[in-house]
Amino acid sequence: MRAADYFLPRGQVLQWHGQAGQCLQVCEGLIVLEELLWVEEQLLQPRQRLGPGSCYVLHSSGWVTLTALGDAQLRLPACPPPAVPAQWWATGLARLRRVADKLGGRWLRHIPWAWGFSAQPALGRRRSQRPASWRALSSKGVNSRSDA
Repeated sequence: MRAADYFLPRGQVLQWHGQAGQCLQVCEGLIVLEELLWVEEQLLQPRQRLGPGSCYVLHSSGWVTLTALGDAQLRLPACPPPAVPAQWWATGLARLRRVADKLGGRWLRHIPWAWGFSAQPALGRRRSQRPASWRALSSKGVNSRSDA
C-alpha cells in the first residue's frame, strides 16, 4: 500500500478500510473522523474532529468514515508490512550464526540461550561428549556430583 493524498471538498465523505496503527494526517481544513470500535460486545462509533496539522492513529482495523467540514486535504501514509519485525529477527539471528560459525562455535557451547545457534550444539550430548573444560574439572575432583 502506498501513501495517498486526498482533497475533499466541503461535505464530501470518504470511507476507507484502515489497518490498526495506521496514521492519518490532515494537511489543511477540518474533518470529522468516525472509527468503529468494539468495546465489551458493544459497537461504538466515536467522532473525532481533526484540524490542520493533526495526526490520528487508528485503534483497530476496520472501516473509517471521514467527513470534510470545509475544503480539506489529507494524507493516508502507507502501512509498514506486518512481517518487518520477524524479518529483522531472522536477519539478526542469521548474522549471529555466521559469527558463531567463524569462531568455531566454541564460545556458544556454554551459553544455554545460544545452543540453537552454535555450529556444535550442546543439547543432546552424551556424558562422554562434555566439553574438555568440564572433564578436566571433574577429573580433579572439583565437581562432587556422582554423574560427572
